[in-house]
Amino acid sequence: MLKKMNDALGEPAVVTVRGGKDQGTFLTDLGRKLLVEYETNKKLINEAVGDETSWENVGFKLSARNKLPGKVVEVEKNGLVSKLTIEIEPSALTSVVTEEAVEKLDIKPGDRVYAVIKSTEVMVAKAVGEKEVFQKIL
Repeated sequence: MLKKMNDALGEPAVVTVRGGKDQGTFLTDLGRKLLVEYETNKKLINEAVGDETSWENVGFKLSARNKLPGKVVEVEKNGLVSKLTIEIEPSALTSVVTEEAVEKLDIKPGDRVYAVIKSTEVMVAKAVGEKEVFQKIL
């Protein structure tokens, strides 16, 4: 993996020294710069995720009603999409997202996440005897 990273960068971010008392794996100047950039971006992303106004700037309107905290209990990868099962007490929610999103966010079972519900239409079902009748709410 380190070789792939160094090859992709065109110069080493990490070097390995073998033998002697100074052996080990070390970050190069580039590696240290990348680590600082990563930590800075990670902090900015975490702040943006927690800041509802950032979500609103990209078209989401968040409230306690459409932002549900939960825990990922299953990630099922199926080619271009993945199915996430999120435990939201006392129930569970299933979401289908792109595999790219799962990889970029490094989502795995046990992770604490928010299910953000965004909808342009709502369907309501009501049991009538043995049947469910659906009515679109505008």
